[in-house]
Amino acid sequence: MFNGKLLEAKSGLDWDISVNWAKNNDVVNKLYGGLQSYRISPGFGGCVTMAIPGQKWGSLWGLPFVRDTKTGKIVVDDSGIPLTTNVAKNFGTVTPDWIGGVNNSFRYRNINLSFLVDMRKGGKFFSTTAWHSYPTGSYTVTTANHVRENGMIVDAVKQDGSPNNVRVSAEDYFGGAWVWNNHEYSILDGTYIKLREVVLGYNINVKNIHWLTKLNLSVFGRNLAILYQDKSTRQYGIDPEVGLGGGDYGVGFENFQIPTTRNFGFKLSAGF
Repeated sequence: MFNGKLLEAKSGLDWDISVNWAKNNDVVNKLYGGLQSYRISPGFGGCVTMAIPGQKWGSLWGLPFVRDTKTGKIVVDDSGIPLTTNVAKNFGTVTPDWIGGVNNSFRYRNINLSFLVDMRKGGKFFSTTAWHSYPTGSYTVTTANHVRENGMIVDAVKQDGSPNNVRVSAEDYFGGAWVWNNHEYSILDGTYIKLREVVLGYNINVKNIHWLTKLNLSVFGRNLAILYQDKSTRQYGIDPEVGLGGGDYGVGFENFQIPTTRNFGFKLSAGF
Protein backbone atom coordinates (compact mmCIF):
# COMPACT_ATOMS: atom_id res chain seq x y z
CA MET A 1 0.00 0.00 0.00
CA PHE A 2 1.22 3.50 -0.86
CA ASN A 3 0.03 6.85 0.48
CA GLY A 4 1.30 10.14 -0.83
CA LYS A 5 0.61 13.84 -1.23
CA LEU A 6 0.75 14.88 -4.87
CA LEU A 7 -0.10 18.55 -4.41
CA GLU A 8 -0.12 21.12 -1.62
CA ALA A 9 -0.64 24.51 -3.24
CA LYS A 10 -0.59 27.93 -1.59
CA SER A 11 -4.07 28.48 -3.01
CA GLY A 12 -5.34 25.89 -0.58
CA LEU A 13 -5.69 22.99 -3.02
CA ASP A 14 -4.46 19.64 -1.68
CA TRP A 15 -4.32 16.32 -3.51
CA ASP A 16 -3.66 13.05 -1.69
CA ILE A 17 -3.52 9.60 -3.23
CA SER A 18 -3.69 6.09 -1.82
CA VAL A 19 -2.78 3.02 -3.87
CA ASN A 20 -3.13 -0.61 -2.83
CA TRP A 21 -2.20 -3.74 -4.74
CA ALA A 22 -2.26 -7.41 -3.74
CA LYS A 23 -1.48 -10.73 -5.34
CA ASN A 24 -2.26 -14.18 -3.99
CA ASN A 25 -0.15 -17.17 -5.05
CA ASP A 26 -2.09 -19.94 -3.30
CA VAL A 27 -0.89 -23.41 -4.29
CA VAL A 28 -2.20 -26.66 -2.85
CA ASN A 29 0.82 -28.51 -1.42
CA LYS A 30 -0.88 -31.68 -0.21
CA LEU A 31 -4.25 -32.95 0.97
CA TYR A 32 -5.16 -34.76 4.15
CA GLY A 33 -4.85 -38.52 4.06
CA GLY A 34 -2.97 -38.53 0.78
CA LEU A 35 -6.00 -37.53 -1.29
CA GLN A 36 -5.21 -36.80 -4.92
CA SER A 37 -8.02 -34.27 -5.24
CA TYR A 38 -10.73 -32.60 -3.19
CA ARG A 39 -13.92 -31.02 -4.49
CA ILE A 40 -14.26 -27.57 -2.95
CA SER A 41 -17.70 -26.91 -4.40
CA PRO A 42 -20.15 -29.00 -6.44
CA GLY A 43 -20.86 -25.89 -8.49
CA PHE A 44 -23.59 -26.05 -11.12
CA GLY A 45 -24.35 -28.43 -13.95
CA GLY A 46 -21.25 -30.54 -13.39
CA CYS A 47 -18.75 -27.64 -13.40
CA VAL A 48 -16.85 -27.76 -10.09
CA THR A 49 -13.94 -26.21 -8.21
CA MET A 50 -11.16 -28.52 -7.11
CA ALA A 51 -8.11 -28.56 -4.87
CA ILE A 52 -5.35 -30.65 -6.43
CA PRO A 53 -1.79 -30.93 -5.07
CA GLY A 54 0.66 -28.94 -7.17
CA GLN A 55 -2.05 -26.71 -8.66
CA LYS A 56 -3.43 -23.35 -7.64
CA TRP A 57 -6.29 -23.34 -5.14
CA GLY A 58 -9.75 -23.30 -6.69
CA SER A 59 -9.10 -24.74 -10.13
CA LEU A 60 -12.27 -24.68 -12.22
CA TRP A 61 -13.02 -28.00 -13.89
CA GLY A 62 -15.62 -28.68 -16.55
CA LEU A 63 -16.29 -30.16 -19.96
CA PRO A 64 -14.52 -28.50 -22.90
CA PHE A 65 -14.99 -28.39 -26.65
CA VAL A 66 -13.37 -31.26 -28.50
CA ARG A 67 -10.48 -29.62 -30.38
CA ASP A 68 -8.23 -30.63 -33.22
CA THR A 69 -4.76 -31.46 -31.90
CA LYS A 70 -3.01 -29.70 -34.80
CA THR A 71 -5.01 -26.51 -35.27
CA GLY A 72 -6.70 -26.16 -31.87
CA LYS A 73 -10.02 -25.56 -33.64
CA ILE A 74 -13.33 -26.99 -32.47
CA VAL A 75 -14.24 -30.35 -34.01
CA VAL A 76 -17.77 -30.82 -35.37
CA ASP A 77 -19.67 -33.90 -36.47
CA ASP A 78 -21.06 -34.54 -39.94
CA SER A 79 -24.04 -32.28 -39.24
CA GLY A 80 -21.84 -29.32 -38.29
CA ILE A 81 -22.54 -29.53 -34.53
CA PRO A 82 -19.66 -29.49 -31.98
CA LEU A 83 -18.62 -32.86 -30.63
CA THR A 84 -18.79 -33.44 -26.89
CA THR A 85 -16.57 -35.24 -24.42
CA ASN A 86 -16.90 -36.57 -20.89
CA VAL A 87 -13.24 -35.85 -20.11
CA ALA A 88 -13.06 -32.76 -17.88
CA LYS A 89 -10.51 -29.97 -18.28
CA ASN A 90 -8.95 -27.43 -15.93
CA PHE A 91 -10.07 -24.00 -17.17
CA GLY A 92 -7.88 -22.08 -14.73
CA THR A 93 -8.16 -20.79 -11.21
CA VAL A 94 -10.96 -18.75 -9.69
CA THR A 95 -8.31 -16.68 -7.88
CA PRO A 96 -7.56 -13.38 -9.66
CA ASP A 97 -4.04 -12.61 -10.88
CA TRP A 98 -4.13 -9.49 -8.70
CA ILE A 99 -6.45 -6.91 -7.19
CA GLY A 100 -5.89 -3.22 -6.56
CA GLY A 101 -7.39 0.19 -6.02
CA VAL A 102 -6.63 3.90 -6.25
CA ASN A 103 -8.25 6.54 -4.05
CA ASN A 104 -7.83 10.25 -4.86
CA SER A 105 -8.76 12.92 -2.33
CA PHE A 106 -8.94 16.64 -3.13
CA ARG A 107 -9.46 19.50 -0.72
CA TYR A 108 -9.95 23.16 -1.58
CA ARG A 109 -10.74 25.42 1.34
CA ASN A 110 -14.01 24.01 2.75
CA ILE A 111 -14.74 21.64 -0.13
CA ASN A 112 -13.51 18.04 -0.31
CA LEU A 113 -13.88 15.51 -3.10
CA SER A 114 -12.72 11.91 -3.24
CA PHE A 115 -13.21 9.03 -5.62
CA LEU A 116 -12.18 5.40 -5.42
CA VAL A 117 -11.42 3.19 -8.42
CA ASP A 118 -10.81 -0.49 -7.75
CA MET A 119 -9.89 -3.28 -10.10
CA ARG A 120 -9.40 -6.98 -10.47
CA LYS A 121 -7.30 -8.78 -13.09
CA GLY A 122 -8.23 -12.31 -14.10
CA GLY A 123 -9.88 -15.10 -12.19
CA LYS A 124 -12.27 -17.44 -14.00
CA PHE A 125 -15.86 -18.23 -13.13
CA PHE A 126 -18.65 -20.39 -14.52
CA SER A 127 -21.80 -18.49 -15.47
CA THR A 128 -25.16 -20.25 -15.49
CA THR A 129 -26.54 -17.16 -17.24
CA ALA A 130 -24.14 -17.76 -20.14
CA TRP A 131 -24.77 -21.52 -20.01
CA HIS A 132 -28.51 -21.01 -20.49
CA SER A 133 -28.14 -18.20 -23.03
CA TYR A 134 -27.76 -20.65 -25.93
CA PRO A 135 -30.81 -22.90 -25.45
CA THR A 136 -33.11 -20.10 -24.23
CA GLY A 137 -32.18 -17.73 -27.06
CA SER A 138 -32.62 -14.78 -24.71
CA TYR A 139 -29.29 -13.05 -25.36
CA THR A 140 -27.84 -11.29 -28.38
CA VAL A 141 -25.20 -13.99 -28.82
CA THR A 142 -27.97 -16.04 -30.45
CA THR A 143 -28.94 -13.26 -32.89
CA ALA A 144 -25.58 -11.87 -34.07
CA ASN A 145 -24.87 -11.70 -37.81
CA HIS A 146 -28.50 -12.61 -38.66
CA VAL A 147 -27.84 -16.19 -37.59
CA ARG A 148 -31.53 -16.86 -36.95
CA GLU A 149 -32.37 -16.02 -40.54
CA ASN A 150 -29.31 -17.39 -42.31
CA GLY A 151 -27.95 -20.09 -40.04
CA MET A 152 -24.22 -20.39 -39.43
CA ILE A 153 -21.09 -22.30 -40.32
CA VAL A 154 -19.13 -23.01 -37.15
CA ASP A 155 -15.48 -21.97 -37.36
CA ALA A 156 -14.27 -25.50 -36.89
CA VAL A 157 -12.88 -28.60 -38.57
CA LYS A 158 -14.47 -31.92 -39.34
CA GLN A 159 -13.31 -35.12 -37.70
CA ASP A 160 -10.93 -35.77 -40.59
CA GLY A 161 -9.27 -32.38 -40.06
CA SER A 162 -10.78 -30.68 -43.12
CA PRO A 163 -12.40 -27.22 -42.74
CA ASN A 164 -16.04 -27.27 -41.74
CA ASN A 165 -18.42 -26.17 -44.50
CA VAL A 166 -21.75 -27.40 -43.12
CA ARG A 167 -24.34 -24.70 -42.44
CA VAL A 168 -26.61 -25.32 -39.47
CA SER A 169 -29.70 -23.48 -38.29
CA ALA A 170 -29.58 -21.34 -35.15
CA GLU A 171 -32.13 -23.65 -33.55
CA ASP A 172 -30.02 -26.75 -34.17
CA TYR A 173 -26.83 -25.08 -32.94
CA PHE A 174 -27.96 -23.09 -29.90
CA GLY A 175 -30.70 -25.54 -28.96
CA GLY A 176 -28.70 -28.70 -29.54
CA ALA A 177 -28.15 -31.27 -26.83
CA TRP A 178 -24.39 -30.60 -26.98
CA VAL A 179 -24.74 -27.34 -25.00
CA TRP A 180 -25.62 -29.24 -21.82
CA ASN A 181 -22.47 -31.33 -22.14
CA ASN A 182 -20.14 -28.37 -22.54
CA HIS A 183 -19.02 -25.76 -19.99
CA GLU A 184 -16.29 -24.03 -21.95
CA TYR A 185 -18.50 -21.43 -23.63
CA SER A 186 -19.73 -20.39 -20.18
CA ILE A 187 -16.32 -19.86 -18.55
CA LEU A 188 -15.93 -16.09 -18.18
CA ASP A 189 -13.13 -13.74 -17.15
CA GLY A 190 -13.56 -11.84 -13.87
CA THR A 191 -11.50 -8.79 -14.87
CA TYR A 192 -13.02 -5.39 -14.07
CA ILE A 193 -12.27 -1.75 -13.30
CA LYS A 194 -14.97 -0.01 -11.25
CA LEU A 195 -15.75 3.48 -10.08
CA ARG A 196 -16.50 2.26 -6.59
CA GLU A 197 -17.24 5.47 -4.73
CA VAL A 198 -17.42 9.25 -5.13
CA VAL A 199 -17.84 11.57 -2.13
CA LEU A 200 -18.36 15.35 -2.28
CA GLY A 201 -18.37 17.20 1.02
CA TYR A 202 -18.38 20.64 2.53
CA ASN A 203 -16.93 21.70 5.89
CA ILE A 204 -19.37 24.09 7.54
CA ASN A 205 -17.85 26.94 9.51
CA VAL A 206 -18.54 26.27 13.21
CA LYS A 207 -16.12 28.72 14.83
CA ASN A 208 -19.04 30.53 16.49
CA ILE A 209 -20.45 27.30 17.95
CA HIS A 210 -18.28 26.58 20.99
CA TRP A 211 -19.48 22.97 21.50
CA LEU A 212 -18.59 21.90 17.93
CA THR A 213 -15.10 21.45 16.51
CA LYS A 214 -16.18 20.47 13.00
CA LEU A 215 -19.26 19.81 10.91
CA ASN A 216 -19.15 18.22 7.46
CA LEU A 217 -22.05 17.56 5.11
CA SER A 218 -21.38 15.20 2.20
CA VAL A 219 -23.17 13.35 -0.55
CA PHE A 220 -21.92 10.03 -1.85
CA GLY A 221 -22.49 7.43 -4.53
CA ARG A 222 -21.27 3.82 -4.43
CA ASN A 223 -20.96 1.16 -7.14
CA LEU A 224 -21.40 3.90 -9.72
CA ALA A 225 -19.98 2.38 -12.90
CA ILE A 226 -18.08 -0.51 -14.46
CA LEU A 227 -15.38 1.34 -16.38
CA TYR A 228 -13.95 -1.79 -17.98
CA GLN A 229 -14.77 -5.47 -18.13
CA ASP A 230 -13.78 -8.39 -20.31
CA LYS A 231 -15.79 -9.01 -23.47
CA SER A 232 -16.88 -12.39 -22.11
CA THR A 233 -18.92 -10.76 -19.32
CA ARG A 234 -19.89 -7.61 -21.20
CA GLN A 235 -21.83 -9.51 -23.87
CA TYR A 236 -24.12 -10.96 -21.19
CA GLY A 237 -24.47 -7.78 -19.15
CA ILE A 238 -22.95 -9.58 -16.16
CA ASP A 239 -21.17 -7.80 -13.34
CA PRO A 240 -17.91 -9.81 -13.15
CA GLU A 241 -17.66 -9.23 -9.42
CA VAL A 242 -20.43 -11.79 -8.84
CA GLY A 243 -17.87 -14.46 -9.69
CA LEU A 244 -16.42 -13.85 -6.25
CA GLY A 245 -19.36 -15.84 -4.88
CA GLY A 246 -20.08 -16.36 -1.20
CA GLY A 247 -17.32 -18.14 0.69
CA ASP A 248 -15.30 -21.09 -0.64
CA TYR A 249 -18.49 -22.89 -1.67
CA GLY A 250 -19.72 -20.18 -4.01
CA VAL A 251 -16.56 -18.54 -5.32
CA GLY A 252 -16.13 -19.06 -9.06
CA PHE A 253 -19.84 -19.34 -9.90
CA GLU A 254 -22.51 -16.94 -11.13
CA ASN A 255 -26.12 -18.05 -10.89
CA PHE A 256 -28.65 -15.83 -12.74
CA GLN A 257 -27.38 -12.58 -11.28
CA ILE A 258 -29.84 -9.76 -10.69
CA PRO A 259 -28.76 -6.29 -11.88
CA THR A 260 -26.14 -4.59 -9.75
CA THR A 261 -27.48 -1.59 -7.82
CA ARG A 262 -26.01 1.87 -7.30
CA ASN A 263 -26.33 3.50 -3.89
CA PHE A 264 -26.67 7.22 -3.19
CA GLY A 265 -26.93 9.04 0.09
CA PHE A 266 -25.76 11.86 2.28
CA LYS A 267 -23.85 11.99 5.54
CA LEU A 268 -23.56 14.56 8.28
CA SER A 269 -20.53 14.14 10.55
CA ALA A 270 -19.65 16.27 13.53
CA GLY A 271 -16.79 16.64 15.96
CA PHE A 272 -17.25 17.70 19.57
